[in-house]
Amino acid sequence: MLTAWSSESVSGSFAAPEQGPFSGWSAREVHVQPRPLQQPHPPLWFHGNSAFGRARTARYGAGWIGVLSSARLAATMRTAHLPDLAAAGAAVADLRRRCVAAGRPPDSVSAGLGGLWPMLDIRRGWDAGAIVEAARSAASIGVGTLFTTICGDDPSAANETLAAFGEQVVGAVHDIDIDIRDEERQA
Repeated sequence: MLTAWSSESVSGSFAAPEQGPFSGWSAREVHVQPRPLQQPHPPLWFHGNSAFGRARTARYGAGWIGVLSSARLAATMRTAHLPDLAAAGAAVADLRRRCVAAGRPPDSVSAGLGGLWPMLDIRRGWDAGAIVEAARSAASIGVGTLFTTICGDDPSAANETLAAFGEQVVGAVHDIDIDIRDEERQA
């Protein structure tokens, strides 16, 4: 991707590994248009609950995205199973070790997490306090960015969901990592 963003065109290939679901890739004279405005390039965030995904992120990424899921969903997504925040915390710690092994500071890669709460839908409601507490728990294991999904079957409901989530949750979680650091200093 970095080559595609910085060159007139890109050609190359990567064979599939002997084990695993990855099928490799090839490109011939691919031109990326429009060029990124952000320089030197936009940050690369990689998803991958597996050790392979974290190793790739440690070498090349600005951010890692883990996803909490059931074993069945992980199999469908073709990724390793992260059942809970304890497993996510172990993955973040592993990511930090892999950054050091790659010659990068351990905090040079941001950690993100999806799947912390179910899909949001204004028609079903949610417990804003529980979401804020879950965000605090994620921050305590080193996760600074959270990803969620909102309903998509009804544009009006999606807009209302987004607005309500912003009002009820976003402001409350915006400074969580700062709050936790302050609490740690006071302890």
